[in-house]
Amino acid sequence: MTSNASVTIRVEQVELLLVTGQLDDPGLDQLGCRVDELLAGGTRLLVADLSGVTACDSRLFDLLARTQYIVGDRGGWM
Repeated sequence: MTSNASVTIRVEQVELLLVTGQLDDPGLDQLGCRVDELLAGGTRLLVADLSGVTACDSRLFDLLARTQYIVGDRGGWM
């Protein structure tokens, strides 16, 4: 059986954001700064591993939503 389907392979840099601990005010500030650094560097593809987060509030989700919007606007994903 022959196939005329073309195959495209593209390799891109994916940033991994590994977040652990309690995200209180200092923790959220630190995370926000790191996310801003990634975005300023042009990050388009971002994976956020939150499995080590022990406590957070809605501000974490606000930060993630803003980040997802920015990378999505660049044609990327989070």
